[in-house]
Amino acid sequence: MIATQYIKVSEKSIKKKRVNPKLCIGCGVCVGVCPSNANEMVENEYGEYLAVKRNNCNNCGLCLKVCPFVAGNDNEDKIGEEFYGGGEGIQHSSEIGYYKDCYVGYRNNDELRMQSASGGLATSLLEKLLDEDKITAAFCVGPNLGCSGNLYSFQKCNSIDDIRNCTRSVYYPVELSSVIQFILKNDGTYAITVLPCMAKSIRLACKAIPRLSKRIKYIVGLTCGQLKSKAFAEYLCAKAGGDMESLSRLIFRNKVGTSRAGDYKLTFLCKNTDRKSSSHSLRFASDDIFCRVWDTDIFMIKPCAFCDDIFAETADISFMDAWLPEYQGDYKGHTLAVVRDENVNNLIANLDENITTINVNEVVKSQSGVIFKKRSILRFRLLLKRKIINKRKYLLPKLKFPKNVLYLCETFVKEKFRKKSRYIWLASEKNIKQFEDKLFRLYFLLNIFGRIRGKKTILKGTSKRKIR
Repeated sequence: MIATQYIKVSEKSIKKKRVNPKLCIGCGVCVGVCPSNANEMVENEYGEYLAVKRNNCNNCGLCLKVCPFVAGNDNEDKIGEEFYGGGEGIQHSSEIGYYKDCYVGYRNNDELRMQSASGGLATSLLEKLLDEDKITAAFCVGPNLGCSGNLYSFQKCNSIDDIRNCTRSVYYPVELSSVIQFILKNDGTYAITVLPCMAKSIRLACKAIPRLSKRIKYIVGLTCGQLKSKAFAEYLCAKAGGDMESLSRLIFRNKVGTSRAGDYKLTFLCKNTDRKSSSHSLRFASDDIFCRVWDTDIFMIKPCAFCDDIFAETADISFMDAWLPEYQGDYKGHTLAVVRDENVNNLIANLDENITTINVNEVVKSQSGVIFKKRSILRFRLLLKRKIINKRKYLLPKLKFPKNVLYLCETFVKEKFRKKSRYIWLASEKNIKQFEDKLFRLYFLLNIFGRIRGKKTILKGTSKRKIR
């Protein structure tokens, strides 16, 4: 369920700019389904996608019906119940929604496993769908090799090699408008790999347009904590010593191969005016730059602060990293999968890979940090934004000193981080030193809050994982 059902989205403002710019996640589905081509996806100065109205709008309201952040549209629980609730053996969890079975595993081919973000099961499933002619093509996020501008976009994968070129996680904005337009114009059956908000929007579009429902046969979801703007990639490139203006390729998760799962290397390839390439890298580990920057909400897209769908509850299957002690010692990686669709469950169970079932509580435990941030702390974000939400007292926390007051203060500082990082990055002309100097006080406050919290457990009713 997305918490923005409590947010007042003005229909008048949506007809002006399709969606309130403050709440547009930039998925692009509204642009893709528009029958009069009145909408367009644009990139703002902060490196975020927005849907805007251009001309010829016939006020059909279809764009409103498919938006995941418009109040009144079905939430994830309702969509999940409609698509999966009546299935045999279907169960429900407050954290992951409806599910049939949960799995953990990895690819038997070590080379392919090392090229994946975790264990490689998502790629293996898409390959099986294509190999058995269950789909005409798959749409996955992959690099725009040899193209200027955006480093990543959705790629149409017609072969197994195409799918393998779209492995690994991507922390970079992408949008679906061209994908939806292509599927509406071309008969066939398709699979799409998307994040939770996009999965919900596609489900809403399939309900509104039967033709889309017949052609999109499989929605493959990826667990998500937050979306970042392009500035996030630019900042990391600069921190690695690269030239962000000549950045031509960015690989977010290269497995180091000598340590634990979760210890990755980010690689930045830059080409200068002489076409000479230079490579720069950063380590991706729990105590390094990437994770410290990630946890501050720097460059986070605003609607993510009000979304509580972590496990892509409207997707036929959801994949994620196996952040559990018993699997983290294997640097090659393991994948967790939550299956909701009967047909997909049969495919996963019969994959020629190393796969076993796992208890749903272990899946929830593996994502306890994200659940804490997007569920427990959500109440404090709603409290700080009470001007744009309906009054729902049960959503708001009782401010008991010191713990809840501390969480409220920390949430306030992180929201300042998010807002200031956007315009300071531009105002400083993307100069790392100036940027960090202007945000130093906020860094300092967050460090103080972290030290005060120390080893306190998280809020009642969630996992007992310690806060670091």
